[in-house]
Amino acid sequence: MAGISLDARKLNLAQSLYDDGVDSWLAIIAELNTEILEINDILRGYAAGDTGKKYQISAKQHSALQDRFTFWTAFMKAPDKAVAHINNGLKKQHKKQSKKTEIIQHTPQLAVFSPKAKK
Repeated sequence: MAGISLDARKLNLAQSLYDDGVDSWLAIIAELNTEILEINDILRGYAAGDTGKKYQISAKQHSALQDRFTFWTAFMKAPDKAVAHINNGLKKQHKKQSKKTEIIQHTPQLAVFSPKAKK
C-alpha cells in the first residue's frame, strides 16, 4: 500500500462502494421482479376482500407491499427518475449526518486537571 497515493486509495474505495451499491441495486430489482406477481395478487385479493389465508394481512403489511409495488412501477416507468429520487433521499440523509458530525468535531477538547493525586 506504500506505493499507492492517498488520492488513489480514496478513488479505489469510492469505486468499490459504487460497484457494491450497483450490485445491491440490481439484486433488489431482480428479487422484486420475481415477487411482483405475488405482490400484485395479494394486493388485489386484499382490496377485493378475498377470504383466503394469504389475503389476511395487517394494515402495516399492506402498506409495505403497496410501497414495494409503487417502487417497482415507478422504476419500470422511469428508472432514471426512481434512481434520482433515491439519490436525493440519500443526499439529504448524508447532509443531516454530516451536520451532526461537524457539530461533534468542532467541540473543543478540554483538558481536565484534578488537584488530587491518583495511585
